[in-house]
Amino acid sequence: MAQFGFRKKGSFMAARTFTSLAFLTVVGLLLTACAKPYTTHEAHLIVFKTPSMAYADAGFVHKNEDAVRVELMQAGHPVMVLELNRKICLNGSCFKKERFIQTKLSPHYPSSLLHDIFLGRPLFNRSGLIEEATGFTQKLSVPQAYDINYKVTQGTIRFQDRVANILIKIQKL
Repeated sequence: MAQFGFRKKGSFMAARTFTSLAFLTVVGLLLTACAKPYTTHEAHLIVFKTPSMAYADAGFVHKNEDAVRVELMQAGHPVMVLELNRKICLNGSCFKKERFIQTKLSPHYPSSLLHDIFLGRPLFNRSGLIEEATGFTQKLSVPQAYDINYKVTQGTIRFQDRVANILIKIQKL
């Protein structure tokens, strides 16, 4: 068999490495081919403040109908990357939506809350919705659970919960 080059020293490991790389390349291509590209890419001033984390800086919001990617930049480098799709990923650590919302924000929020905020959609099945000429406002309150003031206008989204001490502000640059 040595005459065909199959059993030379180290050739088995080289063939195995090549096979592994080829497999990973094919899997990577399949996964990225299935992902929908983001349809909008906009620069924003973003404030994301909770009791456990606080970020405020310029960044980019990338959106499509199913997913949102938020990148806060500082000196040209991302300091926070938040990905919202089937799961919520923060700086590479991924969680089920329900778990992230309950542990990082509030157990009283629906799992779609962050996705709805970054897409500028009404919350809590449109409860308390007041439509305005340039957007809408929602004031939602349940004693000791949440006291939410949510306002969406052209170019600005502002979510504040006084009970959970959360502020999310997204302003188009």
